[in-house]
Amino acid sequence: MNKATQLLLFICLNILIGQVDYQTQIQTIFNSNCTSCHINGGAYYGGLDLSTYDNVMSGGNSGAVITPFDHANSYLWQRVNNGEMPPGTNPDLSASQIDLIALWIDEGALENPAYTGTVWHVSTTGSDEDGAGSEESPFATIQHGIDVSSAGDTVLVHSGEYSESINLTQIVTLIGEEAIINGSGMTGVVVIDGSDITVSGFEIVGDSLTTSGVSIKPGSMNIMVSSNIIHGMKLNNIPNESPGSYGILVYGDSTPPNPPDSISIMDNEIYDVNLFGISLGQNTSNVTISGNNIHDLATYFNEFPGLPEEEISVAVQGRISNNVNVIGNTFDNVVIGVNLWLSYGSVSGNTYNNVRLFVAYDENNPVTLDTLPPHAKSSFEFNYGGFDLIIEGHFAFIQDGIEASLEGDTVLVAAGTYVENINYNGKNIVVMSSDGANNTIIDGNDNYNSVVTFTNGETNSAHLKGFTLINGTGNWIADFNAEEDGGGIFCYSSNPTLSYLIIYDNHAALYGGGVFLWDSSPIFSNVVISNNEAAGGISNDPNVGSGIYSGGNSNPVITNTIIWGNLPESDAIDGIATVSYSNIQGGWEGDGNIDENPLFCNPDSGDYTLAENSPCIGTGENGVNMGAFGVGCEPIILTVSNDAILPISFALHQNYPNPFNPVTTLRYDLPENGHVNITIYDMLGRQVKTLINQTQEAGYRSVIWNATNNYGKPVSAGIYLYQIQAGGYMQTKKMVLLK
Repeated sequence: MNKATQLLLFICLNILIGQVDYQTQIQTIFNSNCTSCHINGGAYYGGLDLSTYDNVMSGGNSGAVITPFDHANSYLWQRVNNGEMPPGTNPDLSASQIDLIALWIDEGALENPAYTGTVWHVSTTGSDEDGAGSEESPFATIQHGIDVSSAGDTVLVHSGEYSESINLTQIVTLIGEEAIINGSGMTGVVVIDGSDITVSGFEIVGDSLTTSGVSIKPGSMNIMVSSNIIHGMKLNNIPNESPGSYGILVYGDSTPPNPPDSISIMDNEIYDVNLFGISLGQNTSNVTISGNNIHDLATYFNEFPGLPEEEISVAVQGRISNNVNVIGNTFDNVVIGVNLWLSYGSVSGNTYNNVRLFVAYDENNPVTLDTLPPHAKSSFEFNYGGFDLIIEGHFAFIQDGIEASLEGDTVLVAAGTYVENINYNGKNIVVMSSDGANNTIIDGNDNYNSVVTFTNGETNSAHLKGFTLINGTGNWIADFNAEEDGGGIFCYSSNPTLSYLIIYDNHAALYGGGVFLWDSSPIFSNVVISNNEAAGGISNDPNVGSGIYSGGNSNPVITNTIIWGNLPESDAIDGIATVSYSNIQGGWEGDGNIDENPLFCNPDSGDYTLAENSPCIGTGENGVNMGAFGVGCEPIILTVSNDAILPISFALHQNYPNPFNPVTTLRYDLPENGHVNITIYDMLGRQVKTLINQTQEAGYRSVIWNATNNYGKPVSAGIYLYQIQAGGYMQTKKMVLLK
């Protein structure tokens, strides 16, 4: 049989059973084969994004890829037919998948197929006894319309409220037109126990007796639940007794081969449900969860390792599930976004707002992730169904990652600004940035607390690495007689390791503007402590340790560190300390120590990289640099004029870092006051972003670009130009944005 005959037969068979459904038949092909190479706004392969119907129909860099009713002239079909898509080493689509795409195009490339089979009408004005199921003579209840339908029919429910629980057991498309299914007082509102069933367009309502809005039973296949509003499932909270409620519950099957399979849950809104938005049972397979808005779930008693609360809520959960793809959803005001244990699949393109734990999965079954918001990745133990699991959790807060971690673990923190105060709570763990102190900031928010606290006997195995610590105001701990001590770090009877940190703009009402130590001997390596202040209390005690206060039996070991520019400048370190190869304002005895202006590139803007002529370059132990960074700008020439440090000529420096993702710093020198314009252009000369357009005073200056355009939207990866115009000076340089 030739290919044309096969396609004709395929079309004829499909006419008998109804049109191709894009979401359940076409989108699932793309999700399983193409999204890793055609997603993220078209960042890869010709700007074509296959994650949603709208993106597919929008086409790529070369225009439309679909010609409705003409598969042969549709570029997308041509590419999959000749094996060019999916690209790279991905396997080609099967012949049946290619034929299905052709059929979908030839039917008009619709997102939703026209109604199939006989259309049965249901209305609040109808009658089950006398109605004929027509638009003129509709039925009164949804269940009656389902019961009289035949396989492949459509039940169309007109606007109004229907108080009933419905069961779907055969091939049927159930469509609501502003229709409400009120299942108050019932255990389940919509129950699916069959195959090739669609439920779309309803508001589904429950109450305190309702377990689930939509439930899908074992053995169900090819199910679509789309464009519904589901809420009110609020089964009473009985700790350790009731399992909570579900917006959508897909029952599992512990004895394959009869679990639910090929489930599409798309474009629903789910809210005001106890505990679970969407839950997938054991062995559920081939599930696409896309475009849903799950928000404001009610927290419910259900202890979750790593989170201190006893009550949680979960937007999407799957345990022992296969090929689960959670794509392009919005999760808002829930405790946990996606929880996949003993499962595999992908989590990509989701939006997380007011979420404590973005994604969790067990380390033996890692899911494929795209870029998450700033998060702390940590591990914790959990026993589920007799399985001892190590769960990887991506937490929104560093402290949650610490609470979840195991002794000896590493909490890996992605780039971003974290507004919180953290406490190691006696755990000997490593908390480290994946992208360095320049890009990873812990902001204490001036809330009468140190940014970081060690008070439970932590040893040198407790390590803090690669952060900027700002806006701490010191701990007030009665047990330790601490009264706003230690703006950046408070350390009591603990000996942590501290490396590659920038500690600046912190304040202590009494002692230790940057760091407060009592009976503690931490290790400092490649740390910058600058622009902190210790006030000395109402007595204005001058012995306050503006950089480090070392009290009690403390004796910190300090190497390759810069302590400079703290107030009071005369007391950078107060107490006993073993210091070597460091730059300490006011001087300190020890091998390799110096007392010289470190020539930071732009400390007023938080830039503590070093000028090329800094005395800290190559003067640390074994020839390394002092401080947390290397060279970040050209030589700084000190001029003695009102103690000001001014450049001697205009200059535009290479951005740092370069390449970058997504933040970089542009540095420039102004020897005189004047109007300054700094603008970003793409390689075609089109303006992307104006960063500076104002009069500025002379000095060493910098500005940060976060890879967005003038409208605040992220720009794509590539080469960009940045140009400065100041007086008669103009200079342009290139930089590279990676994704």
